Amino acid sequence: ICEILLQSQNNQIELLPALPIDNWPQGFVCGLRARGNYQVSIWWADGILQRAEILPLSNQNSCTIVYQNKKLILENLLSGYTYHLNSLLQLTHQSK
Repeated sequence: ICEILLQSQNNQIELLPALPIDNWPQGFVCGLRARGNYQVSIWWADGILQRAEILPLSNQNSCTIVYQNKKLILENLLSGYTYHLNSLLQLTHQSK
């Protein structure tokens, strides 16, 4: 079930890659673990990403976040900081 919400490999995290929109038009999931030592939370409505939070559990050089045809490369990620993304896959802010 987790892989319909998040897939990760090679420093890339794909959000909602196979979301069953008819069954789960809205929802959220918190604390999914992604390869590379990340914790990810995702919120969606009407089958569309609303926001996401990426928490690296160790310092990372970079990570690519993918949603549909959009990509965002986050660089110099610090352990313990949460990186907040909006529905357009833009970094809005980070928090400790």
